[in-house]
Order: sequence, then C-alpha cells, then structure tokens
Amino acid sequence: MEAARVLIALSGIIVVGYSLLSIIFYGMPKGLPWAERIALSYGLGIGFFSLEMLIFFIMGKAFSIAALAAPGLVVIVTVSIALIVNNRFRRTRDEGRGMFVDSTPQTSIVHHPIIHRDARSLTNRTHLKTFLISAIAIIIIYTGFRTMVKPIESYDAVGIHSLKSKIFFINRSIPPDFFTGIGRSAIPHPDYPLNIPLIETFLYVCIGSLNDQLVKVIFFLYFISILTILYYAIRRFADYNYALLFTFLLASISQFNSFATNAYLEVPLAYYCFASALYLILWIEDRSRTSCLILSALMSGLAAWTKNEGLLYCVVYTAIVSAYLAAKRRQTGAAKIFLLPAAYLMIIALISAPWFLVKWRYGLTNSDVSMPSSPVIFVLFKNLWKMGPMAYDFQKQIFGPKKWNIIWILALATFALKSKRAFGPVMKYITISILAVIAGYFAVYAVSRIDIRFLLRTTWSRFILHFLPLVVYWLARMWREDMNS
Repeated sequence: MEAARVLIALSGIIVVGYSLLSIIFYGMPKGLPWAERIALSYGLGIGFFSLEMLIFFIMGKAFSIAALAAPGLVVIVTVSIALIVNNRFRRTRDEGRGMFVDSTPQTSIVHHPIIHRDARSLTNRTHLKTFLISAIAIIIIYTGFRTMVKPIESYDAVGIHSLKSKIFFINRSIPPDFFTGIGRSAIPHPDYPLNIPLIETFLYVCIGSLNDQLVKVIFFLYFISILTILYYAIRRFADYNYALLFTFLLASISQFNSFATNAYLEVPLAYYCFASALYLILWIEDRSRTSCLILSALMSGLAAWTKNEGLLYCVVYTAIVSAYLAAKRRQTGAAKIFLLPAAYLMIIALISAPWFLVKWRYGLTNSDVSMPSSPVIFVLFKNLWKMGPMAYDFQKQIFGPKKWNIIWILALATFALKSKRAFGPVMKYITISILAVIAGYFAVYAVSRIDIRFLLRTTWSRFILHFLPLVVYWLARMWREDMNS
C-alpha cells in the first residue's frame, strides 16, 4: 500500500513537471523524445513541490496532502485548458514555435544522423546495441536493488538531510522555531538548501509514515534521469550505439552509481547542473531555441536550491551566456547582450529568493566557507600553499580506477590530443564551463577555514560528481567524428 502511494506521489510530481515543461515550450514539447520529457519533468516537478512547501512555511501553513496537491492541480488544469485552446488556434499556423518566439519557427531539438551501412556492419551493430542495452539494464537494476535494500544510513544523508525531513513530517510543517532552535543547535549546516529534505517530507506525508527505504527512490530516479538525458543529448549528433556506449560509460562508473544509492545530494545536483549546461549549449547552437535557454535558467536555479555548490554553476552559466552574446554582438544586437543574461539571472533569482529570504530572516550562514575580511585575491595568494594538497588529491582521483574507471585519464588524454577541437566554436563553451567550475571549487578550498587535507578527503571525490555527466557529454562530442567514421 505504501509503495502504491509513493508511485501515485511520483506520478503527480512528473505530471506537474510535464505541465511546467509544456509552459516552457509553449505547448507540447514535440521536439523532445518522450523519455527525455519525463526525465526533465521529474526534476522540474520536484523543484515545484519543494519550493511550494518552503512558501507554505513562510506563510505559516501546515503540510497536508490536500494543501500540497492543490497548487499542482491548478497548474495541471490551467496548462491543459491552455493547450486545448492553443491547439485549436495553432491549426492554422506552423507547428514547433518556442516560448516567446514571435515569428521564427523553432528548430527541432532532435536530430538523428543517417549513416548508411552494409548488411554485415548492421548485424554487428545490432549485436553491440543488444550488449550495451543489456549492460546498462543490469547496472540500473543492480543500482535500484542497492538503493532499496537498505534505509537511509550514510552520515550526511541521515544527520543533515533526512533528520530535517523527519522533523518536518512529524510537525507537518517546518516548525516556526526550527532555524532558531534545534535546526541551528543540533543539526549540522542549517544553511543547506531544503530541496531534497522537503521532497522527502512530501513523500513521507503521502505515505503516512517514515519509510526511509521507499523515499530513497528519489535518488535512483535522478540517476536514471541523468542517463536518459545524456543518451538523447548524444543522439542529437550520433547514432544509437555511440550514444549507448557513452551512457554505459557513465552508468558503469562506481562512484556515480554508488552515490545514487546512499541518499547524498550529489546525484540530484549533478542532474540539475548537467541539464542546465546541456540546454544552454542547445540554445548556443541555435538561438531560436529560446525555450532551451529558459529551461537552462530554471535548472540552474534548482541547482542552487539543491546544494550551496549549485550557486557556483549559476555564476558560471550566467557568465557563459554573457560571454557568448558578447562574442556574437554584431548578430545579436546591443540590447540582447544585457537583456538575456539579466533575464537568465532573474529566473535564477526568482527560484532562489524564498530560501535566501529565510536565510536572511534567521541569519543562516555557511560554517565552512565565509567571505574573508581581506580582499579575496590576497587570501588566495596567502593560501597558495594549499595548491600542493589540492594537486595531490586531484591526481589521486584521476588515477583512481576503483572509483572512476578510466574516465579522467580519458578526459586528460582527449584534451591533450584534441585541444584545438576543445576550443572550437561550440565546444569552447563546454570546455570553459568545466574548467571554470574546477577553478571555482579550488578557490572555495583556498578560502575555506577547515583543514584543507580533511576537506579534500571528505568532499572532492563527491564534488567531481557534479560535473561528471557534462564531462562524459564533452567526451562524446570530442570523439564523435573519429568514431562515426
């Protein structure tokens, strides 16, 4: 019975997310495969319900199934009516327009290359496809088993996130004194965003009990969603075997599939960061895909709502939008150089505003990293000695096949062999975003007040997961010409 309630709750999350996706794409997102739509709807739906619960706290409302479901039902009904009216209106117009695109039809987001092969080649490719699908299916099934076989037990998952969600469930709300009482004195890191703790509370409310095993399905579905988005991202420029190969490469990385089972927030954050980067790149490839830029901004905002580290990705991706428009200023026009980055940042700000309001009201600050009293450049110079431990730990991850297979060795070799292609017309934005994120993490380590060796030992192997899917996508694009030939 509890499993059925979780299934209904997750279905509601996806339906609401799908409705939001329909708003973004100004109608049914026909340019996206159905599986990719569901993967995107899942992350959007979770963001919708968790933000709704935070707003309930600000308004002093309790969490009940009826109260939580009402805004979602309003969205579904409103979008359904709008779609019916819109479909009637569009019968006399061209299909495929993006949101806020007035006159230019939106280019299809899906492109599957047509490659002619002989009969033997097709047979071999069919066998390879069967093998890769079977291998990915086995990994997914095994990861699902490891997720559901035990309740939440990892330290951060229990002591920071799950404990909050249980308190919220028992009180059927975020207690009014939570951020001044137990939430500040007894629970580590009260400043951590509440996207995942609140969605865990949402499932507890739907179930009617504290069932940790069923709630862990959240993280497993993020894992599947990343694989789905990656596969269809690669299918836009390569055939199915090529896409399956890199999807298998990501799924088989031990560190990645392990963190899909332990209820840490690394995989959810990786989902939002990757989705934001991917749809930003799709917009860069074709600026008529305005919906992709909006979706990227939403995912960036939800990344910041998932973990504090998500703010770094918001800064990097906003800078990428600004840099791209500045480079294309002759074709873009002066107004858009300022308006589009401002709109991108505004979407992120709207998503982040409720949580930052709570943090400001209760004086919540990060206990690990704070702005130094001296200028940042002086602090960074003073802490140059930390580069030694950082470089040592970095090479441990690169040459750590037990956790990472050969992914980082392959990435470094690819960058060394194909550095010119890495900074090609579109690839440079992916490359620069990855390098900027790594530099951002190193800067945070440099100004942190915690012992650098302890901090690296406990965090760096997790932080790498945040940009791992983007690195795999980058590799797929870098090698596409060689393998397709």
